[in-house]
Amino acid sequence: MKFSFAIAAYSISKSDAMKQGDIIAYRPVGWEWGSEEKKRFLITEIDVKDEAEAISLCFPIIKEETIEGEKVNTIVKKRKYNVDMSKLDLDNAKLENIALEYQPIKEVSKTLIKEKNG
Repeated sequence: MKFSFAIAAYSISKSDAMKQGDIIAYRPVGWEWGSEEKKRFLITEIDVKDEAEAISLCFPIIKEETIEGEKVNTIVKKRKYNVDMSKLDLDNAKLENIALEYQPIKEVSKTLIKEKNG
């Protein structure tokens, strides 16, 4: 089952909020992403098992802690999964300034998705 994903085209310096290749969001195939999204993200399709898997690819890394006897979930990193952009045939100069007309990859293989460490 394919879904359309927004993947960070570049990193925000000095921030863990968005690193190049981070999977940011998903939508049904054919979704009309906004012009601002197309300026910041590589919009591509990924074939996943089902919508639950698509949702999980957008999760953060969470650490469960016990504080004053209560279990609390703390976000360690905002993105748990990342696409290895070095394995894609991309023009990095263009990715740094991605625009509406530069969306070079129609589909990304799920094998390029890696789980990040907390």
